Amino acid sequence: GEYEKEVDQTVIDFGLTTVCAYDKSRVPVHLRETLLSCHRYYMTDDEVLGISEDYQIMQKIG
Repeated sequence: GEYEKEVDQTVIDFGLTTVCAYDKSRVPVHLRETLLSCHRYYMTDDEVLGISEDYQIMQKIG
């Protein structure tokens, strides 16, 4: 998680847009929870969702 948090802050600081791609079927639950705590959006093949302050996937974006 620490690397992901630093990268996320750098992305914000520079005003960049990036995509971190992970295969859901290959990511263990504990890693998925860490990733959700480091990012503001969760994207599937069909939609982009926001992540809440308590790291829950929430509203559809756009």
